[in-house]
Amino acid sequence: MPDAESFIAAIAANPADDLPRLVFADWLDENGDPARAGFIRDHVRLAKLRPGTDEYKTLFRKCADTLKANLPTWIKPACDAFGQPMEWKPVKATGGRFPIEIVRTGERIGLRAVQFDRGLIGSASLTLIPSTPARGVDRLLRLHPVSELTLRSITDPDSWDRVTCERMKAVRTLHMLVVSSRSVVHRIYTSEVFAGVDRLTSLVSKDANVLCGSRMAKRLTALTVAGFPEVIAALADYPLDDKLQEFTISPPGRDTPAVSDWSAVSRVAFRPTLKRLDLTRCGMTDDGLAAFARGEEWIRLQGLKLGGNLFGDRGWADFCRGWRTPELTYLDASRNRLTDSGADMLSRSGMLKTLRVIDLRGNRIAGRGAVALARAVAEGKLNKLLLAGNPLGKREVGMVNGLLGGRTDVG
Repeated sequence: MPDAESFIAAIAANPADDLPRLVFADWLDENGDPARAGFIRDHVRLAKLRPGTDEYKTLFRKCADTLKANLPTWIKPACDAFGQPMEWKPVKATGGRFPIEIVRTGERIGLRAVQFDRGLIGSASLTLIPSTPARGVDRLLRLHPVSELTLRSITDPDSWDRVTCERMKAVRTLHMLVVSSRSVVHRIYTSEVFAGVDRLTSLVSKDANVLCGSRMAKRLTALTVAGFPEVIAALADYPLDDKLQEFTISPPGRDTPAVSDWSAVSRVAFRPTLKRLDLTRCGMTDDGLAAFARGEEWIRLQGLKLGGNLFGDRGWADFCRGWRTPELTYLDASRNRLTDSGADMLSRSGMLKTLRVIDLRGNRIAGRGAVALARAVAEGKLNKLLLAGNPLGKREVGMVNGLLGGRTDVG
């Protein structure tokens, strides 16, 4: 007869499939746990609804209320797995998921936070130190189908070796935020317990070369790295294949050298196959954007995020003229310093032939450029022009709406 653990294993093996979760909900109903069964069904349904609709809001509140009423019972076994008598509190939920921060006075010894995904804990954040129970991670993964794991700190190789387990093979997304030992980094990148990982965030500054020579690199479809110059340079030796589709550069933090040579970004080995590139909040200036535009052609790039940087019209002019993204359909340049002149430059760029979504929210576009851009795309295939947060006048707002109708958002 199946038990809860076998259902969790089946869900972990196919984390994107709702059917095993719904079958588990039926089993829970039959075995005296209707509250948890109902939460799983409601949360699965919530994930399919469009946020902001009345139906979504009603179901979201219902899920939140159910979770609040049952959280002590549902989270206690996960805390017990690490020997942690903890308090917990919900934090602001996004995207229909329910993150729970674990709070404890004194030293954190294991579980720091979890996040509910379609009724069950699908994401967990851990701190691993010598006092972390050896079977803690294994027990957590038997209780919940965790497919996303965050390692916030690993202090030594022994701490890592003690907690590894076969059930880690169910992890698909791995975030490495603080790992102080190079030998631990090597163990993680080469370990067979992470054979299922295909999405990696690595904010370890000095060990990108270890990743490039590992088996994990050959499996990744998405990679996020800290924007240290030495990390970007090391990625020139990344193994070339067609698997890596998404690349994100994360700001390295305060008082830390960030990318200075933006042309080096186009020398990453996976540039010819990449489809999505995220350079949000990377401190890119006019000179940085110009250098990036002069780099190699991004042959298959479809989505580019440049939001929250520091460039204005000068660097934007080089970017528009340097147009090296022949398949680009999504462009985010929100929260920068673009004015009417920058919008006008884009209206005359060859990029408009392929773009379907343009996000220019939160810039300094006052009107003339917005109207020029709206006219340029009015008869084309653009699906959305986002201009909210710009100082547009009423007259220009009316003209843009008249040209694009429901295809624009001017705020």
